[in-house]
Amino acid sequence: MRWNNELYPGIHQALIDQQLFDRVQGMLRRTKNGELIPVYAKHNVTYRGLLSCGECSCKITADEKTKTNKGNGFVHRWVYYHCTHFKPCAQRGAVREEKIEGDVISLLGGLKLGPNTVEWLKNKLKEDHQDEVEFRNNAISSLRQSLDRVIKRLDEVYDDKLDGVIDEATYFRKRKQFLTEREDIEKQIKSHGKADDIYKDFGCLVLDVAQRAGQIYKVRKPEEKQYLANFVFSNLSLMNKNLQFSFQLIFEAIKNYQKTKDELPDAGAVRISHSLDF
Repeated sequence: MRWNNELYPGIHQALIDQQLFDRVQGMLRRTKNGELIPVYAKHNVTYRGLLSCGECSCKITADEKTKTNKGNGFVHRWVYYHCTHFKPCAQRGAVREEKIEGDVISLLGGLKLGPNTVEWLKNKLKEDHQDEVEFRNNAISSLRQSLDRVIKRLDEVYDDKLDGVIDEATYFRKRKQFLTEREDIEKQIKSHGKADDIYKDFGCLVLDVAQRAGQIYKVRKPEEKQYLANFVFSNLSLMNKNLQFSFQLIFEAIKNYQKTKDELPDAGAVRISHSLDF
C-alpha cells in the first residue's frame, strides 16, 4: 500500500502469487482470438467494497449518475450507495456519497488528540514494541539453534558419504532435505527482521493518523481513502440511510482514553498488530 509516497507491505496473505496474477490479467485483456480488449477509464468509487448493509449484512453497491450541462458542456457526476438485496432486506433508497464522506470525516476528526492522549499513545506504542522485541528475539534465538542443528547434520551426512557409511542416493536425498530445512529457517529469521521494520512503520502511521486523520482524509485519492478507512474502522455499514461504524481496537482505545483516561478492559490486547487485522 502507498502512503505519503512511501510503500508499505500489505499485511494480508496473498491468495495467489504474482506470476499467476499477471498471467490471468494478460488473458483477461484479450479476446478468445487473442486480440486486445479496449480499456475504458472508470471512476474509482471510494466506498465500493467497504460498506455492508446494517440489516442483512450484504455488500453495499454503488450506482453512478452523470448529467451534461447543455450550457457549458460540463459533466456532473453523482454516486449513490444502496444494498444489493441478495438476502431479504427492508432497506430501501440510496445514500449520496457526499453524505457518507461527511460522516467519515467527522468521525476521523473526532480522533484529534490532545497532548495527554498523544503522550499516552506514544508510551503505549513503546510498551508494545518492547513486547514485540522480546518475542522476536526469543523466536530468532530458537530458530538459530535449529539452524545450527541443520548445518551440523549437513556436515555429518557429508562425512558419512566420504567414509562410505551411506551410499550416494541416500546422501543426495538427505542433503536435499537438510538444505530445504536450512532455507526455510533462514527465511523465517529474515521475516522477523522485516516484521520489526513493518511494526515500526505502522506504529508511526498509527500516531500520524490519530493526530490528523480528518485532515489527511480530505485530500486523499479514493484508493488512499479506502486504505485509511480500513486502517481506522473495523466495520462500516449503512442502516436507515445512516452510517454505522466501529473502530479498530487501537483507535477504540484512543477514544476511550480521551473520554475516561482509562484503557480498555482488555488493555493487553491493544496492540498494533491486532488493529491491523483487516
